[in-house]
Amino acid sequence: MMDPTDRQAASRGFTVVELLVALGLAAVVFGLIVSFFANMSRSTTAQNAAAAAQQTARAGVDFMAQELRLAGLDPLNSAGAGIEEISPAGTKIRFTSDSCNVKIGGSGTCENPEPDGNVTGKNERVTYLYDAGSRVLRRYLYETTASQSWMPLLEQVEPNPGNIPLFTFLLVAGFMFLRAGKRPGATLAVFGLLGLVRPEGTLYFSIAFILLLARNPRRKTIAALGLGVAAVFYAPYLAWKWSYFHALLPNTFYAKTGPVGLMLENGARYVSGFVLRYGYLLAAGVLLLRAAGRARGTYALPLLFTVAAALEVLLLGGDWMPHYRMLLPILPFVMLTVSRGIMTIAAREARAAALAFALVLFAAAPGAVGYEAFTTERLTVDAFAHLGRRLREILPPGTTIGCGSTGAIGYYTDLPIVDILGLTERFIARHGVVVGTQPGHLKTDGEYVFEKRPDLLLFGNIRIHRGTRDRGRMPLKVQEEEIARQPGFEGSYDFVNVPLGRGFYLSCFKLKSYFLPIEAEGTAPSIRDSLR
Repeated sequence: MMDPTDRQAASRGFTVVELLVALGLAAVVFGLIVSFFANMSRSTTAQNAAAAAQQTARAGVDFMAQELRLAGLDPLNSAGAGIEEISPAGTKIRFTSDSCNVKIGGSGTCENPEPDGNVTGKNERVTYLYDAGSRVLRRYLYETTASQSWMPLLEQVEPNPGNIPLFTFLLVAGFMFLRAGKRPGATLAVFGLLGLVRPEGTLYFSIAFILLLARNPRRKTIAALGLGVAAVFYAPYLAWKWSYFHALLPNTFYAKTGPVGLMLENGARYVSGFVLRYGYLLAAGVLLLRAAGRARGTYALPLLFTVAAALEVLLLGGDWMPHYRMLLPILPFVMLTVSRGIMTIAAREARAAALAFALVLFAAAPGAVGYEAFTTERLTVDAFAHLGRRLREILPPGTTIGCGSTGAIGYYTDLPIVDILGLTERFIARHGVVVGTQPGHLKTDGEYVFEKRPDLLLFGNIRIHRGTRDRGRMPLKVQEEEIARQPGFEGSYDFVNVPLGRGFYLSCFKLKSYFLPIEAEGTAPSIRDSLR
């Protein structure tokens, strides 16, 4: 028989606090699930788009290769077919072939090529031209003739998709070789390639070399292999860097380094952010493996690589871009360790399924946290790319541009750039003054930039807007203030709104002696108004 007290407690139901707590937990779990599936949806969409782009690119490249094989085809030895032009930069090739006896404009086709002793027929004069500004590979027919026409063969052709995916692949491959411990030569070769992809690859090469020396009894052989790989891979590369750049370290290293205290503060903030979003999973994996009684060697190697990467980023001061690109190469080690920990516990504990599900949700959630910042950055880069293409159309050749966002602007305008942050300016990188605290954007030299007299100064982190604006609405970054405060700046530059089309304008400062080939609108307020 039920006790009256128990019956009363059972009929009482839930309190408001209990309901709120339950609803809160349910909302958290639901939010994690939604973010997980949202990330999966975004990933699927991106993969489908990439697959479609790759298929289009493959078809285009196959078509181009088929035509290139016909270059110089001259069965009758009377057409003079061959390669007529190849640009020094490798972005253009024009060739002819005697492969069609149908005249230009004729109604016939050239499915069954028949030579006629000349190169004036259909598709017999072909040009391929890659336009770096618009990232379009064009196919021209009958170039240099009255019948010239062209069509885009491939669009959005990216010559360099980035080195982090390649770096991550090589790092994981080297890790697997090192863990197996059977092929020291191949292991050192893979780690040696890392240093050619990114400078920090030399850190992992050194770690692998030391571990192989410590583990392998044939130390002389390992030492000879390590020194041989270093000599073959790095000696020619460093010699070339010194002869071309007169420096062994990249210019960005000098531009992004500052006082030790500031670097450590920025680096600690960057590493701690990564740990709070992803790195704690490594600790969870290590604890699970230890609880299962696994030997230290099970997790020692991924832990060593992760700690080494974290220390390196700590000393270098981190980065300002979202989603921790500098530590992404070690993310596979984090996930491998926690996955192995879950599987080990699951083999022993029946309740491990709940733990595994929770860790999967925790692993998926960080991808959605701060995703807006990532998409905003991508949209900003796209906007700068469109701006670069438009400026390339309206600005005369030789125009010099001073700005901080030099990547997309410099690439798409193909114009001389004065980098006010020093990433591509040797003098600022080595002798500039540290005026900022944002990682990677620390230095400038206002006097140096002003003496360069760029024709256009794109301040305010590049201001694109609808309609015209006055100077009071252009917030200047600390590096830009250093330039604007230079004596003579007010008398040398005018604030203008450059029309970009469709009602959009670019706010910037124009050198008074520079002729802008389109009509721009200016405003009267003093530069001091924009510094307030």
